[in-house]
Amino acid sequence: MTDPVRAAIVAALETVPAIGAVHAFERYAPQSQAMQALYRWTNPDTGAAEIRGWFVSLVSERYGAPRAGRGTVVGGWLITGLLAVQDAAASELTIAALARAVVARLAADPTLGGTVGRLCDGRNGPATDVGAQIERIEPVMFAGVLCHRARLSLVTERFQ
Repeated sequence: MTDPVRAAIVAALETVPAIGAVHAFERYAPQSQAMQALYRWTNPDTGAAEIRGWFVSLVSERYGAPRAGRGTVVGGWLITGLLAVQDAAASELTIAALARAVVARLAADPTLGGTVGRLCDGRNGPATDVGAQIERIEPVMFAGVLCHRARLSLVTERFQ
């Protein structure tokens, strides 16, 4: 079963230049090499393969009382990016730029092509944090490789 909101988020991410591999869910593999392969991306400028990938996870879903005859569904999403650390290439700056590009791309289409009513903060009243938010960028070990991990949050509202 395909979630249209998840599919719209993934499609938006896939339009960000040089974003790398994009997955609709967090991928797993039993061995480090297989796990690395799931997130491997070949840089078209250099031909070098590196870990550079993203995935989308639904972390919460709240169902609201009907408005205008329809109920609302507020979805909380986590968008995670991974990039192998390359100190000489200032890879921390690259992951930050990619995270900002994701935020900008989602802000450019706040209904995700009409899939949702809006990107919101998930609270009643005036919206404060609207659209994707960069929550944290940090170093992590991923499949035996030191990587930067970017975590972005997104809240969507749609009608049932």
